[in-house]
Amino acid sequence: MSLKLKDIFETADFAEVWDALIECYPDQEEAYYDYAEMFDQLMEMEPSANPSGILIRVECCADEEDGEQFYDVFGMQAGRLEQYALELVPWEDWLGFGLTLDTVERMSDPEIIAHCLYEMSFLSFDQNEIADIYDEMVRRAQLNGQSDWMVGYDELMHDRDD
Repeated sequence: MSLKLKDIFETADFAEVWDALIECYPDQEEAYYDYAEMFDQLMEMEPSANPSGILIRVECCADEEDGEQFYDVFGMQAGRLEQYALELVPWEDWLGFGLTLDTVERMSDPEIIAHCLYEMSFLSFDQNEIADIYDEMVRRAQLNGQSDWMVGYDELMHDRDD
């Protein structure tokens, strides 16, 4: 059984997470209070079950054009190649996701949390607003007859109902 994101939150210190976040994402310095509030909310949340076995992976990548390094945070399942964008996933789900072994071996807990916080708040620091964005994307896709773009995560989460 893999370590879950919530597990590393249990012993996390926000000051260490903040230092790691600013080191990797210096443009976020003005969002200190937003991240601190988000961190506090996540500390109080209960993780969702993870019947699909989603794992969070954090990778350091290089841009093909200019070689600039960036971090990619995505979901995956053990033994599968598909990668899942997680920006629109409810935070309780994030907390229930496992962490890939290579992510845990390469990064400290504060670094992992920092990358996850950045990814979780990429669209907003408000979970309700993120849910509204997701709902609007689904609505527009359905209006255009293009619902297949969201099938991956929706099918994966369908297991929760079974």
